[in-house]
Amino acid sequence: MKIKCGWLLSLGEFVECEPYEHMAVAEKLVNNEVPYYVADDYLLSHGWVKIYRESFCGHKWHINWQGFLSELQKQYLRPIFDDSDNDIYAYCRDCWEDEC
Repeated sequence: MKIKCGWLLSLGEFVECEPYEHMAVAEKLVNNEVPYYVADDYLLSHGWVKIYRESFCGHKWHINWQGFLSELQKQYLRPIFDDSDNDIYAYCRDCWEDEC
């Protein structure tokens, strides 16, 4: 499964964004209720998953979350982690294996 940059809601809904747009999209998703520079952390602390690609060191994919994944998030992410062609940062893979 091809990976896309964006945010994954606990209900399994995916909000796609361009690389480097996560914070701007996060700010819109929280309706400007928190400052721009903490919108990212706010979504993560409220069950969202952040999917992005690093711009250095091999351009590996990062899939970050806090706490536990919902079943719908697991359903969305499973094909991504199962596809060996996806170059996912090892720490994220370890977290996934611990979660599932």
